[in-house]
Amino acid sequence: MQESHLRTIEVYQSFKNLNAQSHAIRAAVNLGVIRNLRHGQRSLPDLAKQCQLQEKPLFLLLEILKATGLIEQYEEDYALAQVGNVWPEELEDLGDRYWAHLEHWLKHAEPIPENASTPLDQKDYEAEHMADVWWTTPAAIDAAQALSLGKERKSLKILDLYSGSSVFALVLLHHDPTSVATLVDDAARLQFARQHAAGLAEAENLEWLECDPTKVQVPEDYYDLVLISRQIHRLPPETLDHLLALAHRALKRNGEVVLIDVFPGQEDGVLSRSVRDLELALRTHGRQMLSPKEVEQALVQHGFSEIQFAHLPAVPRIFGVVLASK
Repeated sequence: MQESHLRTIEVYQSFKNLNAQSHAIRAAVNLGVIRNLRHGQRSLPDLAKQCQLQEKPLFLLLEILKATGLIEQYEEDYALAQVGNVWPEELEDLGDRYWAHLEHWLKHAEPIPENASTPLDQKDYEAEHMADVWWTTPAAIDAAQALSLGKERKSLKILDLYSGSSVFALVLLHHDPTSVATLVDDAARLQFARQHAAGLAEAENLEWLECDPTKVQVPEDYYDLVLISRQIHRLPPETLDHLLALAHRALKRNGEVVLIDVFPGQEDGVLSRSVRDLELALRTHGRQMLSPKEVEQALVQHGFSEIQFAHLPAVPRIFGVVLASK
């Protein structure tokens, strides 16, 4: 039998398996299996009783979930694997409530309706992406290393606009404890950031400025580095222009702006980036990912020079960093 034929069989079976896994995960979420296992490991009879399910079908479901890496088995007990424990409960449905609108959106290009039962507006999109701090940390570490924080760059005054969860600022400070960072965001996001930073040594080097980042008043020619992470793809062009102008004013001579966002170019991240592209278009109005070239053009228009770009190779292999000097 030809290799191409065998490969076709393999691809077809992988599609079937992928579809079955998707349905199995949805069933586990909808029927409370995942929620129950968040409270600790359980035997099959106990889990079936707690979820009011039949043991034999549940056993077959758990076998598939084990194969996905979501569930682990220890003798007679089942438990969530590590990925299940870091999976935010508020994102438990993996976005089903907005992906359900995909077919209608493809046909009519109409935005997702906003109502009490389906809170799918742009603020909801932004809030959910604050909850994924746990999987952006590797990219933040890559960024700190790319910038040589604590080596070539140290003792910096950092301005973090739209700080969100503060993960990128905290990682930068971890690499250079002599730097200080001012986090600028609204009250809800700064509260999330404070919770994230609580108990960390780096929190001592943080200053908090509760304000709309587009309206913040900061001293001119003061900061060594302005950080804008995971924001430029969701901002309208006029807001991005405003932030870049603000960054230029706030920076000292030869200070630098650092833009971290989703960028194309990493082969292993094509699927993840394509999903982000589609999700962004589905859930927001008129936002899109920018290419490094488009970002470079915007920076030049605002007086920045010596523009550099690098991919951040950490999983999920979708992030990149743009560095430019005043």
